Amino acid sequence: MTVTDVRPPHPDRLTVGRLIVDGVRIVALRGELDHAARDFVEEALKPRVADMPPRTVVDLTDLTFMDSSGINALISAHRAAVGTQG
Repeated sequence: MTVTDVRPPHPDRLTVGRLIVDGVRIVALRGELDHAARDFVEEALKPRVADMPPRTVVDLTDLTFMDSSGINALISAHRAAVGTQG
């Protein structure tokens, strides 16, 4: 299991944790996901290398706020995953 904590441009508002469990990539969002963090979240959800797990779970348990920009980021990530057989 690999765990990475990523800090966006506004670390007081959003953090992203990443780990891989049983061949599934888990991306945990904590804090507020709004227009200021959308690009950062979209980038965090993109697979980085070809050998990454094809399945991704986004854990929203500790997300305290999400506006339509956040929903659009999730839709974009879903489309990208489907496009690569994820």
